[in-house]
Parts: sequence; C-alpha cells; structure tokens
Amino acid sequence: MQQIPLPSVWRKTKVYVWRLHVPTLIQMEGLHKWLLKDEEKRMARFRQESDRQRFLIAHSALNCILCQYLEITKTRLIYSENAFGKPEVPSKAIQFNLSHSGEWVIIAVARQHKVGVDVESLDRGVEIEGLAKRFFSPQESKALLTLTAAEQRLAFFRVWTRKEALLKMIGTGFATMLNTFTVSHEEQSYIVDMAHLQKDQFELIDLSLNTDKYLAVLAIDNFFELEYMV
Repeated sequence: MQQIPLPSVWRKTKVYVWRLHVPTLIQMEGLHKWLLKDEEKRMARFRQESDRQRFLIAHSALNCILCQYLEITKTRLIYSENAFGKPEVPSKAIQFNLSHSGEWVIIAVARQHKVGVDVESLDRGVEIEGLAKRFFSPQESKALLTLTAAEQRLAFFRVWTRKEALLKMIGTGFATMLNTFTVSHEEQSYIVDMAHLQKDQFELIDLSLNTDKYLAVLAIDNFFELEYMV
C-alpha cells in the first residue's frame, strides 16, 4: 500500500486525517494483505460489492497506518474495545477513529489526543422531523423546524455528524443520549452546550471532502494542529 501517505514524524501536537475515496483506491495493490483474519470473515459476509470494497479500504488502510506507527507487523496488531465498544490498541500513546459512508472512508490518528470522526452521505433517506424530535436536544429540534425543507436536510446532517463525531471522541458512543447536549446546525461547527462535560475541552472541525454530497466532522480534545495526509 505505497499510495497511503504517512507522516515522517508523528508529532504530539498534530492530528492526522486520511480522506480515502473508495472508487479511486479500490484497485490499489496489496489491500487484502493488510486485513486481519477476522476482518476477512467479516468482509465476506457483506452481500453488496460496494460494502465489501468500503470495508476493505477502511480496515486495510487503518491496519497499515497503525502498524507503521507502532512499528510492528500485522501479525502483532491486536485490537481491543473499551467498555462502550470503541476500538483501541494496547498502546495508549496513539488514539484513532474510523468512519465510512458511501464512497468515503475517514481515518483520524493522534498522539495522546482523543479523536472521533464521522462521515455521512446527504443522499441517505431519513425522516428528518421524526428523528430530530426523538434524538436531538429541544434547542436543536426547534431550530430545525424553523428552516425550509431544503435547508432542513443539510442542517439535520450537520447536527447528526457533529454529535456522532463528538460521542466517538469521548468514547461512549450512543450510551450517551444524543439529546443531552447541543451542537450548532449552522455552517460553522461548534458545541453549544454539554451539560455533563465542559464544552471548552473539545473542538469540532468540519473536514473538507471537495464534494457537496457528503459531510465529515472531526472531534478532538485539547489543542492540536490538523494535517491532511490525503
């Protein structure tokens, strides 16, 4: 996987982000050799070829990146999970997160900084008003209902993507109720209120994908410098 760029030096003050376009990378040589045995079995269970391709890109790239960082071979790469199911590796010096949707895979890696990423396709069919009332905070839901139908779709996915990235960074996933905190629905990404946490400890960054069909967000704690690897 020579086409996956890697940092020459992994700096503590940086978070590294890979934006991987599945149709562009699926012909890359050597992808399968980076999958772990259990991942090969999981991939084989997908019925759709597009799902298999997305899984292959996501997990082979992540394994390659982590092995290079940890300076180990694939056979020594071991994943575990925290109490809420978030994947981890034994080395606490590295934090990572993975998200994929449609044609895109997003990977974030940092030294000693918690990270969370989410990417969503805007073409996905959702019942916006019902989901907002069920899962969003009262402030978020009320704000969405003031928008036109065309504006609602973009605003809905902005909120959803920002909230999911934040929960993945914290490490609790959906064990933390989505309606217990509030994020912005406007173009600028920020945290409005987090009743159970100090909102100034975290930052939300909208990631550029050079497409208007997807949204991607990075959540991270403390100060950092963002570097796109691809």
